[in-house]
Amino acid sequence: MREALRPLISLWLDILVLRLLTEPHPNQRPAWFVIDELASLQRLPQLHTAITENRKSNNPVILGFQGRSQLEARYGEDAEAMLSQPGTKIFLKTSEPRAARWVSEAIGEIEIERLRETHYEGQRAGKNFALDRQTEPLVLPSEISGLDELHAFLKYGNHVTRFSFPYIDLPKHHEGSLEREMDDFLPAPAPVSEEEPTAEHRLVPQDFSQRQRMLEFGNGQL
Repeated sequence: MREALRPLISLWLDILVLRLLTEPHPNQRPAWFVIDELASLQRLPQLHTAITENRKSNNPVILGFQGRSQLEARYGEDAEAMLSQPGTKIFLKTSEPRAARWVSEAIGEIEIERLRETHYEGQRAGKNFALDRQTEPLVLPSEISGLDELHAFLKYGNHVTRFSFPYIDLPKHHEGSLEREMDDFLPAPAPVSEEEPTAEHRLVPQDFSQRQRMLEFGNGQL
């Protein structure tokens, strides 16, 4: 079913993007694009347009995917521009070292000043103090790999914070799949009449077996 529906869903999304790229009306409400498991869809030709230009039409886009490599495989060089557009980014746990390094680089670096103390011995014994400035990753790749479940890093502009969120189970209102009661394909037998059938009635088949005999032997044989 997924293979059959994938081209149709991709077509719907492309048509929707093109439809909503027009200039919004004064009282128009924004339409949110929430596309989870992006890599499970086909290449969406209008997705690059939706990410880079939808802010003009006031239609936010939310993308969910497992890793950067999935976007690079689908969209090639356009993946870099697409990943640079979101203003808010949420990074969850990944155990793949290359992906963890990319997340660490995407979060950014921090400049640290350390006071360095130098000791001198001999005739000129004493101490010397100097400030040592270094740039280090704000979040180490090992911290990304060691995140607990339902914990993530959020980056908005130059602000980075670590947070957790609870799992919310949706209430179950209906069964996931209801089996349909299949009707009998064979027609119901005709009611038996106590009256003697006429010649016209005898030529009309009343059940499936009689129809089959007509096909095999012809009307003249019945």
